[in-house]
Amino acid sequence: MNKLQSDLPSLTDLSVRKVASIIERVSSLEGLPEELVCRIFVEVLARGKLTPRVLELVKQTEHDLVLGQVQALKGRDCLSRQRLQCSASSVTVADAPVKAHLEELLLERQPRPCGIAFGSRAGESTKCHNVVQSKLQELAEGDSLEEGPLLDGATFHNLARQCRLQPRWHGQVTLLCRLGMTKSDLQQLSSGHARFFNCTPTSLRAKLMFLRSEVGLRDAELRRLLLKFPRIVEYSIRLLTAHAHFWRSTGLSTRQVAKLVLLQPALLSSFNLETTLRPRLAYLCGISHLPAEGIGPVIVRAPSVMDTSTDTLRMRVALLREAGLNKKQIARMFVAQPQVLCLSQSSVSKRLHFLHTIGLSQADAASVVARCPSVLALDVDCNLWPKYNYLTQHLEGSAASILSCPVYLTLSLKGRIIPRHRFWERHMQRRLPVQPYLTWSDAMFCEKAV
Repeated sequence: MNKLQSDLPSLTDLSVRKVASIIERVSSLEGLPEELVCRIFVEVLARGKLTPRVLELVKQTEHDLVLGQVQALKGRDCLSRQRLQCSASSVTVADAPVKAHLEELLLERQPRPCGIAFGSRAGESTKCHNVVQSKLQELAEGDSLEEGPLLDGATFHNLARQCRLQPRWHGQVTLLCRLGMTKSDLQQLSSGHARFFNCTPTSLRAKLMFLRSEVGLRDAELRRLLLKFPRIVEYSIRLLTAHAHFWRSTGLSTRQVAKLVLLQPALLSSFNLETTLRPRLAYLCGISHLPAEGIGPVIVRAPSVMDTSTDTLRMRVALLREAGLNKKQIARMFVAQPQVLCLSQSSVSKRLHFLHTIGLSQADAASVVARCPSVLALDVDCNLWPKYNYLTQHLEGSAASILSCPVYLTLSLKGRIIPRHRFWERHMQRRLPVQPYLTWSDAMFCEKAV
């Protein structure tokens, strides 16, 4: 029993550190053993995370040892490291090992705990930081966009000083804090996108509510969108509505529209519907043989294709035609891998040149690309050549092997090809063509290898 008690602290170190690191999000400490709460409290002090809310959590446990430590923190002179040590040695508890362990924990803390030395500038700064963080956390709870009081003046003043915010941005900052934005987020907006705050609080709230209700963005996604594309708030709700309806008309669900906007925010605002988006979409419908009402799910897998001019798309399609692919093959390629039309002409030409160099004719190279379009996105020097060299030197393969199994070029050399080949050679003692055991699923490979 004594050995178990002596081992207990080391067994719970990880849990103590984990709880202390997320103490701001913990709803209750009630029900935890007294020793564990004591250790969490000491860890919180050392991390500088002590706030009024944390003190309240500790008090709710009603453990005598912990309450004694809380009582010691009430006086300003009791907040020094020396007074904490004395407090630890003067606590009277029935369980002596617990008391001794708490005293040891307090005495082994070398640095002065953050937020304890109120007499120093560092302590005051840490206290101010903790108070601001506590206020921001309280503000982020509940419905982020509902009408409510502004961030209190003292907290906003401290936040404005740290993030270089202007007094007239009080309302906008309150809304952003409710979305869960941190001080670093506010600093990013104020330093690089000050025009963002020209949007009035009323207008900002209306646009955020539209993005949440009509576009389907959650609060965390709204925060990501505003940091990625702050200009979104400069556009009218009327324009945003027109773009949202346009994308829903292409067969996208609300959540798919949200995904599209997060990946390519400009598609909800910056591009003109009549002169840019509709003509571009019509061209893509033409080459893919898909109706406008069903092409949306293809676009959402590669939104940057809509950020490419129609003339550039035509040149890329023309290059594929010159490489020997027919319209039907290009249509299948685009539906399966829409990213192929996002690749530059020089990139595509370099991959086609590789296929010709290893001995494939134009028709055979076109067949490989049509059946495995992702080959066009692989690096030639670091990916394609090493795989081909291994194929010819160790697998007794050739360009004909690539033609019969083009997916070989997309497999991981170190993660799939080499390990499976070595296993098969050592344990199975029989040879197979390249295609079977390299392309089998893990489950099938294990089944065949048994």
